Amino acid sequence: SKEFPDSLAFDSAFESGNLLSAHRIGALEYELLLHPDHATTGHTQWYLFSVGNAAGGCTYHFHITNLNKPDSLYGAGQQPLFFSSHAFSREGKGWQRVGKDVKYVKNGRRRNGRPLFTLSFAVEFPHDGDKCVFAHCFPYTFTDLTKYLKSKQLSGASQFVFNCDVLCQTLAGNACHLLTITANGTPEELAARKGIFLSARVHPGESNSSLIMKGILDFLTGTSAEAASLRSACVFKIIPMLNPDGVVNGHYRCNLAGYDLNRHWHWPSRKKHPTIYCAKEMLREFCKEREVEMFVDIHGHSVKHNMFMYGCPAKPKKDNDLLPPPSPKAFVQLLQTKSPHFSWRDSKFSTEKSKEHTGRVVVYREFDVQNSYTLEASLCGAGDGKTSKHQFSAHDFEAMGTDFCLTLAEYCSTLMQQNFRRHGKGSVLDRHASLRQLLAELAIDPALVPALAPTDTETASAQRDADDAAPGTVLAQPPSDHALQEAASAEQGGAEAGKRR
Repeated sequence: SKEFPDSLAFDSAFESGNLLSAHRIGALEYELLLHPDHATTGHTQWYLFSVGNAAGGCTYHFHITNLNKPDSLYGAGQQPLFFSSHAFSREGKGWQRVGKDVKYVKNGRRRNGRPLFTLSFAVEFPHDGDKCVFAHCFPYTFTDLTKYLKSKQLSGASQFVFNCDVLCQTLAGNACHLLTITANGTPEELAARKGIFLSARVHPGESNSSLIMKGILDFLTGTSAEAASLRSACVFKIIPMLNPDGVVNGHYRCNLAGYDLNRHWHWPSRKKHPTIYCAKEMLREFCKEREVEMFVDIHGHSVKHNMFMYGCPAKPKKDNDLLPPPSPKAFVQLLQTKSPHFSWRDSKFSTEKSKEHTGRVVVYREFDVQNSYTLEASLCGAGDGKTSKHQFSAHDFEAMGTDFCLTLAEYCSTLMQQNFRRHGKGSVLDRHASLRQLLAELAIDPALVPALAPTDTETASAQRDADDAAPGTVLAQPPSDHALQEAASAEQGGAEAGKRR
């Protein structure tokens, strides 16, 4: 009967599935528990399970009671994801955001001395006998990746290089794939190209990072002029899934040995963290081959809205450089102009102690890669601006991958290829003027290039203007004439010293 229907049938015995148990506590109410990551007693946040035997038209209440994160976007507008086999076969509808009365609260229970939290939500099943699936985020399995890579290989890429190799085997014997993408060219042309290193899915429960990576790979293997220019300018080394074992087994954060792999880049073990060990060794050789311009590790974020980047502080000018490199903020500021969901305000550039063993910070410090970032994407959606309260779709994440590549193409064509970081013809004043023009065309603040930083007076004036501007507005400001004159004097002094020698 509608008042007391048969019990629901739960299942998570499939790839990436996670549900430990389900207890019926009312006619239409269930308490659910999740598996912790293997070799841990925590990291219960990712869920993926199917439900059958539901009565159409009935509203069921679910409570997942052993979650361990103190903060969650479920309390700020996020809804669970829901897939209906009936809706897909009859109407072509895929994953949808569903759930009424969504709450995320402390429940009074404790595990290892720490409080546990409950996610509660109510869902009406529209059809009798429908098989439905609930998920924390859009699932993207190891099988999805292998099928995708196989399709790319079968499609052929005779116009450019697309190599899919096995970087290493995981603890469970799964392949960790390494992709190389670039244009065909002579040995001299290949040697002159910049290196770009990209990775994703070091944390299995952040499945949206795989969707962003898919958007990047679709773009880089596409036929657009921008894709061709990137392949001609750069050699891409890409690890699309750094933690295949965790993905297969429905983990939230760790590998099968119970390690958060993104906290072991400083001294990885071949036995305990093989994918990080081999990724770091590969990157070491990559840096010997060519200048690596950028490192980007893609993540999902469970407590912040929007999409944003974490970078590192600017490095000082090297002895053989006429000008210091552009600040790491330059690329991020440009990305803000390309993506409607990207937030400059949420981006940060620091190396906190708690992050010093992450890929971003280790690559910045050990390999001297200034543009070392994590690209973060909310598991929920936008938190401000025109798209406020919009929950991200799978298409939004893939579009972020496209926007990232378009930004990188413009960055490469206007900044890297102008070679303003290295040697150039003409005076310092000429080179500064040319650089100012480039930055103006990109709407990038010249203050992000240390050599063009304004004086204290100009900085104070610009700050007053910024205080009056709309949030997120980037105010362009001219470089200091005093700074330019000092640079010219320094060059003249160097020339005179050279004559005396």
